[in-house]
Amino acid sequence: MHHQQGHAAGGDLAPVVVEDIDTAVEEVQLNLARVLL
Repeated sequence: MHHQQGHAAGGDLAPVVVEDIDTAVEEVQLNLARVLL
């Protein structure tokens, strides 16, 4: 039961990290676009 809770926590954390990475990438792309333009 303890192992399942830990696994669930890891599963819940992964999507959040992915969303943060996607947001950071979008911000970087916007900054690069401003510099290039």
